[in-house]
Amino acid sequence: MIKCHYLHLIFLKKKFKIKSFIDKVILFLGVSYRGNVGDTRYTPVEPFYNFFVKAGAKVILHDPYVSFWSELSLKIETDLFLILKKKFQILIISTLHDDYRNSKELINCLLKMGKLIILDTVGLFSEKELKKLSQKHIIKVIGRGDI
Repeated sequence: MIKCHYLHLIFLKKKFKIKSFIDKVILFLGVSYRGNVGDTRYTPVEPFYNFFVKAGAKVILHDPYVSFWSELSLKIETDLFLILKKKFQILIISTLHDDYRNSKELINCLLKMGKLIILDTVGLFSEKELKKLSQKHIIKVIGRGDI
C-alpha cells in the first residue's frame, strides 16, 4: 500500500516540478475511508498523510464527519470555510464527501486563492469545474491522463 503513496510523491514532484516538500503546506480534504462517513479505520489517507509529514510538509486536515482522528491522535477541522482561510500551496482531495461535491462555494473560494497545485485523487470535480479551476491553478486528477 505505501508503495502507491511513494508513486504519488514521485508523480507530484515530477509533474509539478517540486524539489522538496519541506515547509510546503498541504491541505487534505477528507480523512475518512470513504465519503459521507466519519470512520478513519483503514483509511487510505493515513499512509499518504504519514508520507508527507515524513517528507517535511506541514499538513492541514479537514473532514466534515471527523473531528478527531483517533488512530493518529489528531484533531481535525470540520469547518470547510475556516480551513480554506489558511495559507497552503497544495490541495489534495482525498475523500469524496457530498460537502465537497458540486459546491459552488468551494469552487469560488479556490478561484479567489493564489495559484495552487490541486491533486484530485477521487474525481470530485465536474468537467465544468475542472475547466474553471485549471484556468487559475495547476490541477491533476488521478486516473485521468488528459488532466
